[in-house]
Amino acid sequence: MSPSRRRDRWLLMLALVVALGALGCGARTASVSGQVSYKGTPLKGGNVTFLGADQKSVLSPISEDGRYTLDKVAVGPAKIGVETDSLAQIAKRPKYGPPAGASGDYKPPDPGDAKRRYVPIPKKYADPETSGLTVTVTAGKMNHNIDLPEAK
Repeated sequence: MSPSRRRDRWLLMLALVVALGALGCGARTASVSGQVSYKGTPLKGGNVTFLGADQKSVLSPISEDGRYTLDKVAVGPAKIGVETDSLAQIAKRPKYGPPAGASGDYKPPDPGDAKRRYVPIPKKYADPETSGLTVTVTAGKMNHNIDLPEAK
């Protein structure tokens, strides 16, 4: 094999390795944050779930000001679910203290706080497959506010 042919083969292999590296071997992910509201009013609790293009779910609690933050959401189309029934379940529990001998900053959920924060929303929003809520996730950090319309 001539030296110029060896060089051409070597350059072709190098170009192939560079091209495969540019495509990336791992899944690309993003961080998504925003505010969740129902009929224009921020929700005060519950959870947001994104079902990513990789079919993996990522969950975030909704803070009292309606904000959420999700990390490692797959880039591409995502389905969104929002639920507040977890607060209703906590509100039904009896109030209790930390277990005997517990150390640290353990604080059990407060049923009164959960009851105050609970806002009922249509059940269809809880499941990303039935909510009708979608977004296209882009790489890096992105903001996506979720305003749940009243169900028809």
